[in-house]
Amino acid sequence: MAFSLHSFAFGFLLVIIVRSQSLTIPFPPPARVGSSYSHSFPQSSLFPPFTSENATAYNYTLDQAPKWLSLAINNASSDPILAISGNPLLSDARSSWVRIIRKSSANPENITQRGFRISVSKYPSPTLTVPFSSQLSAEKGPLQADISSAKPLVGTSSPGVIVPPSWSFSIGFRENTFASQPGADLYYYAALNGDQPLPSWITFYNATLTFSGTAPRTNPEAPLGQFFPQIYNITLYCTDFPNTLANTSDSFLVVVTATGSEVLAGVNTTVGNAVEVDVQGVLLKMVLEGGGNQADLDGAEISVDTSIAPWLAWDG
Repeated sequence: MAFSLHSFAFGFLLVIIVRSQSLTIPFPPPARVGSSYSHSFPQSSLFPPFTSENATAYNYTLDQAPKWLSLAINNASSDPILAISGNPLLSDARSSWVRIIRKSSANPENITQRGFRISVSKYPSPTLTVPFSSQLSAEKGPLQADISSAKPLVGTSSPGVIVPPSWSFSIGFRENTFASQPGADLYYYAALNGDQPLPSWITFYNATLTFSGTAPRTNPEAPLGQFFPQIYNITLYCTDFPNTLANTSDSFLVVVTATGSEVLAGVNTTVGNAVEVDVQGVLLKMVLEGGGNQADLDGAEISVDTSIAPWLAWDG
């Protein structure tokens, strides 16, 4: 986005973080001894598409499951929601196989079985002990994270780093970022926008909690100054059982843009939700931090280029 104030020209990067609604896959997070457990997911994430019959023409039953687990179905939508719940005891602390049967009420021969593993832990959930917001901030001293060929992102509510296009980089987080009870192992996985695979140019090393790669350059023909910023929202998940959904996580941003770009504003939103940015307020902040005052904005002509995000409208 480019702005001009009287005879002055300023450029800055406005970060709008659009998060997808997480699609809950049917590999549930671990249950905890002594705690009520509930996990819901759409039937389409477990079963193949329906035939000619509608959603309400199908019944779902637990065919195999630990005794503490029960199944409930919500048929209010075209994609029924399956909910498993219960209260496991110490004697239930193990992994068990769960099998659900979907049967057509109109066609008794239309039967589908699907299964997954559910685990019960005798330990509390892992905890986030050193958030990324503190590891990637230099406000109170040296950075706690080990970063190379990148610089901390400032001016947003989300922690992150800025990496120049085509540069190799590395981001290493502290080994005590997450913690568990003695005797419980920790397992990690990372995703883009909550539930998508990481870009091919980012590699995550779970033994060292390190992300590394070479930042992309989508338009190598364009001068560096015309490179549109790219924003990647990465979540690191931690669980104490392998191959299960984690319920402990933290997120950070990787912003690929030309060296020297400064992030002066950040907005978090979710797909489908309205978003509004106070551009005047952003500009005022920039002017004040540069030693100016409100009078410098009076009568200024402001223009905004939203071509990079066609879903944004500029009402100036």
